[in-house]
Amino acid sequence: MKKRMIKALLAIGTAVCVGLCGCAKDGDGDKDRNSRQEEEDDEDEDDEDDDDEDDDDRQEPSSQPPVDDDRPVDPVAEEAEAIYREKLLELCDSLSDMDAALMAGEEDLYWLPDFRYVVDQVGDSPLDLVGYAIEDLSGDGVPELILASEALTEDDLGMNIHNIYTIKDGECVLVVQGWARNRQYLLRSGLLLNEGSSGAMSSCHGVYRLSKDGTEQEWEEFYFSEADAATGQMVFFLNQSGEWDPSVSEKLKINEEQFWEIREEYEKLICDIPLTFLSEVCE
Repeated sequence: MKKRMIKALLAIGTAVCVGLCGCAKDGDGDKDRNSRQEEEDDEDEDDEDDDDEDDDDRQEPSSQPPVDDDRPVDPVAEEAEAIYREKLLELCDSLSDMDAALMAGEEDLYWLPDFRYVVDQVGDSPLDLVGYAIEDLSGDGVPELILASEALTEDDLGMNIHNIYTIKDGECVLVVQGWARNRQYLLRSGLLLNEGSSGAMSSCHGVYRLSKDGTEQEWEEFYFSEADAATGQMVFFLNQSGEWDPSVSEKLKINEEQFWEIREEYEKLICDIPLTFLSEVCE
């Protein structure tokens, strides 16, 4: 206890002082004995007080604030979770029977053929490979549903985003899809990176954010390459619309090496977020 430590230090200090200054005079002996007796009595009383303080300390409640079971629930987040749960259960069914899902040709499963090939190589259940996160990517207060898988192949640079959904008019709406030749990654800045290819001479990369209502992609810059019809060489373009169209793009005076360096700088910003795997939802 603090008081005992202080007394011990005082006692050491007193001993040092006595050693330095010499013994007390004989005439002061009785006074010293009486003083020591009084100090011992005081120490006993202090020890009892310390024990009482220890008991008080043990009885103190936790410093953690009590849980308020009556805390208000965010109705927007609550509604979003309910709507997204329905979509997650649909995805559980699709991934539990990928053959049937592929035959059905569902709009938001364009990534499934490529993913199925990976599943066959990895050998795990697809429900243990695909997960989700609910995050407000657009910043409008309505969270988006991110469907993704962790990096599974050497071509994956990070968490592979398959789909991003938002809510519009009370419905779950598909906003973004990613697949092997149209990859989507989340960046530390909160932007999204798109990397794609449609052939040896045709590649793209660019960054975008979701619109304020979460329903559209707003591009900051979109680079792409094509073969020049006259020379057969790669030529490079830039626009802010996300369109693979030279007529609405600026032709760049860069070489192939510089084109790929831009992509590499983006890739340094790729980040992952924790996922809850569908196997936990489908139980």
